[in-house]
Amino acid sequence: MKRFVHAAAISRAALLFGVLLAFAAPVGAAETAPPSAADPLIAPQQGFVDEKTCTSCHAEQAAAFAKSHHAKAMALADDKSVRADFNNARFERGGVAAEFFRRDSRFFIRTEGPDGKQADFEVKYTFAYEPLQQYLIDIGHGRLQAFDIAWDTQKREWFWLGEGSAAKPGSTFHWTGPFYRWNRTCIDCHSTDPRTNFEPQSNEYNSSYVATSIGCQSCHGGGAKHVEWARAKAANASAAAADPGLAEVDANTCFACHARRTRLVDRYQPGGHFLDQFSPALLRSDLYFPDGQILDEVFEYGSFQQSKMAMAGVTCFDCHRPHEGTVKAKGNGLCTQCHAETAPERFAGNDPSGAFDTQAHTHHPQGSPGALCANCHMPERTYMKVDPRRDHSFVTPRPDLSALYGTPNACISCHTGQTNAWASEHLDRWYGKAWRERPTIAHAFARAAQNDVAAIENLRRFVTDREQPGIVRGSAIGEMTRLDGAATAADVRVAAGDPDPLVRLGAAEAAANLSADRRLDAIGFLLADETRAVRVAAARVLGTTPSLDLLGAQRGAFDAALDDLGAYAEANADVLTRIQDHPTDRLEELLPWQWAPAKDLHEAA
Repeated sequence: MKRFVHAAAISRAALLFGVLLAFAAPVGAAETAPPSAADPLIAPQQGFVDEKTCTSCHAEQAAAFAKSHHAKAMALADDKSVRADFNNARFERGGVAAEFFRRDSRFFIRTEGPDGKQADFEVKYTFAYEPLQQYLIDIGHGRLQAFDIAWDTQKREWFWLGEGSAAKPGSTFHWTGPFYRWNRTCIDCHSTDPRTNFEPQSNEYNSSYVATSIGCQSCHGGGAKHVEWARAKAANASAAAADPGLAEVDANTCFACHARRTRLVDRYQPGGHFLDQFSPALLRSDLYFPDGQILDEVFEYGSFQQSKMAMAGVTCFDCHRPHEGTVKAKGNGLCTQCHAETAPERFAGNDPSGAFDTQAHTHHPQGSPGALCANCHMPERTYMKVDPRRDHSFVTPRPDLSALYGTPNACISCHTGQTNAWASEHLDRWYGKAWRERPTIAHAFARAAQNDVAAIENLRRFVTDREQPGIVRGSAIGEMTRLDGAATAADVRVAAGDPDPLVRLGAAEAAANLSADRRLDAIGFLLADETRAVRVAAARVLGTTPSLDLLGAQRGAFDAALDDLGAYAEANADVLTRIQDHPTDRLEELLPWQWAPAKDLHEAA
């Protein structure tokens, strides 16, 4: 259920919105160098080098990366980067209208502005490359807005990203509103070392980055120390430091962008643990289907964490080439790297072996769409109207669950016009009926979404079952307390002591559903947790208690957690400022890709 932020809630959560905003000081101009003449937002930072410096030694990697979509994530608008039709084209639909034209060598859009009047707006940057490209417009006060009419690069036509009727100027979903604000929604993942640099006092942005698009240092970290190391090694190998001065690149690097998450710190630091810099959304019913398949745009982290692949130790780089951004093999060859008749030694303990790439298993002709592993076990769902994304939870098609709960299954997605009963009959004939008994989270989470308290017992079993993925267990405790907080306080306390940080995160968020006098006992010790996401979640919940006196002996730990809360406030200062000015705004709209509330930390305790 979507929840609203009320003025009374803010006054009762004064510690969060009063004290924390005091920490949200603007980033000082002394940290930045003068902007680049080509791109005024480029501001070299200490520890970083020009991206061309990397290319001088790593030409092969740079050439591979240049072909990727990552390399084209954002660019100054010019003849080379703009893919859309700006030759006096016009788009009009459902009250949304715009004209696209060129003036000299620049690109313009004539449309309704923030004041409701027609005006000409210059396109400053392209945003993304395919299957769609958006265009960024500067509307003043440092705000770059992603225009909501985008270019479909396959159909080669303009289309509107919105739904329903046109949003009014001044509202969240108007193209000039916070939903489409690059500085808030997009900045983290399309540039190198981006800095929001929001200034609460003036309500303006002074955003900057090291490079316009994603580059080497987005993943490897600042290259200055590495350059020093390389020069020292070239001059005198024996005197060179052992540490090459680059951040370790692993799955945490990918998750930083490929996740539905909330910022915990103002700047992403490559090489750090994901949960020390972000707090991911758990398996909420508005984001995921009851069986864990993707519903809203959640990217890959939450799906992959549910999978047997993740639990077996598979990482992004087992399937994806890091520089090209492509998969390592075509067709079923990607999966049969491991799922072959002889198990790879690395995964022998998990035994992924079998004869899967055969018609006996797929029951579809070799080479047909139905014979492709990914089409059955990684079904696609389309976002932004033209962008299909594959589900990374690696599900097995379950038309029986689809009939009960409306979850998707690959059989019906491909065989349109057929029924779930038809698909189930075929699976019974091919594999017997044992597939219907495979363990699933769907029954418990579907009943919880229907507010059925009888689901609590099944959810409780998930919480204590360490064979279940952490994200499932952490999500289960949240659903339990939402259904009946008074009856589940002891369960929160148990989950808070779990070794998996995602379970502890779920417990910390779930404590918001407990009465104020039960929260401290349940999660008070999480204020000193080793994982920042857990500490921040615990501090946010305990900070909304009616009286800080209830913290007792944990007051010292809470005070120590204020540093984490201060960093969280600084990273989200623009949203917190807007909440103060517009207390009825919905947070999930202000933080569309990132917001991950539990019951809602911003509600009254």
